[in-house]
Amino acid sequence: MGIVSKKAKIAVYGILILEIGFLIRTYIIYSFYTNDETYGDGVADLSKYDDDFYLTIFISFVVTAILILACILFLKRNKVAK
Repeated sequence: MGIVSKKAKIAVYGILILEIGFLIRTYIIYSFYTNDETYGDGVADLSKYDDDFYLTIFISFVVTAILILACILFLKRNKVAK
């Protein structure tokens, strides 16, 4: 028997699926910004987008980790006294 309930597993899988969707969407937006021919904003310094992209990814991973830990802590299975 595990210490994590079925509800916690479902919540964790749901959070991970949403995270993967967010990362794919973030990469698509980043690729449009770095391709000046497509977006055409005229910004010559593409490292600005790199910094924003990496910061967004880092914040996303931190928030996901906090949500997963919260799900596990609040939805963990209660120990049955014998």
